Amino acid sequence: MSSQHTTPEYVRKPLRNFFIKKSIQTRVVVHLFVAMTFSAIITTALLSFFYLKRFDGGSFYFMSSNIMEDLQLIRVLSIVLPALIVAEISSIFIALTLGLFTSRKIAVPVYKIERWASRLRAGKLNTYMGFREKEMAELSSQCNAVSEFYRELLTQIKNSTVLIENNRNDNSTINTQLQQIKTILDKVELD
Repeated sequence: MSSQHTTPEYVRKPLRNFFIKKSIQTRVVVHLFVAMTFSAIITTALLSFFYLKRFDGGSFYFMSSNIMEDLQLIRVLSIVLPALIVAEISSIFIALTLGLFTSRKIAVPVYKIERWASRLRAGKLNTYMGFREKEMAELSSQCNAVSEFYRELLTQIKNSTVLIENNRNDNSTINTQLQQIKTILDKVELD
């Protein structure tokens, strides 16, 4: 195993680092949780409303002239309704779990892009971005191409300035290198 994988920076701690972008992840989880809770409440309320409406009117399809049969069917409903509520609560927790993992799938790329951009802003043009997800390969290759483009431009400018510094008395070399720097800068749209 190489030494770079044993440094603390490269040790994966998935549970400790689960909330990598808490603001984004919390928002996604809360939205999913609220949507599922609202859906469960509406479903339970509608089921209860229609049941009570039909039961009070005596038009429920299982109402009969035998009161004992009807009471047994009411007991069946007392079994079905709690089961329905348990199923809805379970779906809320499933939504919460899915929200946690989905929010992480969104937050990790955002975090990596922010980290990449801050390293570029700090002048570290040898910054590389990589994702394990194949869906993000195009994004990472575009970001890495941006780093490479500016690294090459600045390397050319640095080489030209070194040549100008080493040939201070040679106006021909200075003019050539200044023209080369101007050509390099023309590749970048500054306005």
